[in-house]
Amino acid sequence: MNGKLLVGLMLAVATAPPAFAQQAASSAAVAEPSADQLAIATRLMDVMMPPTQREAMVSSMVDSIMQNVAAGIANNDRISASLSRIRGGQSVFDRFVERQRNLTQLSMRRNLPSMIDAMAIAYARQFTTAELVEMERFFATPTGQAYVIKSTSIMADPAVAAWQRRVVSADLDRLPQEIARFTAELAELVESEPGNGG
Repeated sequence: MNGKLLVGLMLAVATAPPAFAQQAASSAAVAEPSADQLAIATRLMDVMMPPTQREAMVSSMVDSIMQNVAAGIANNDRISASLSRIRGGQSVFDRFVERQRNLTQLSMRRNLPSMIDAMAIAYARQFTTAELVEMERFFATPTGQAYVIKSTSIMADPAVAAWQRRVVSADLDRLPQEIARFTAELAELVESEPGNGG
């Protein structure tokens, strides 16, 4: 594996959200929530992610995800072998991961208010007024508050962390073939354009 491909693979994996969080956006028209639904959903965000704890909650989740992704990359046999063959490769990789963690933290802090607004709109669209009220009541209970406090640490749980490391490591094995296929398909399109011999 050449150095450029190695860097490309690490960049693609380390900066991408976890696969299970990826959902294709629906092209169907989405109804706008009522003012009441949006108001309740906004209050719900304040209960689920208290303003004074938001940055710490997001920071904890980002740290856990980045650690798991970095470990998954490092556990991939091909990546590990490539890093070990390059003098100082592991240090460069560690600095890369730390930069990505810092950049992701900075981006999340900067975009946190708009993320909360977007989540409030999404909750208002997905749940009825009655459901939102019931959820707000639940998160005000001791169990609901325990969920709020502990939910961001779920990604750091050994079971989840081990799963994510395995997924990242396995996905790295197929990424070169996927990149090659993508490049080949693009090349075919370019060649078929008028004036390009197609």
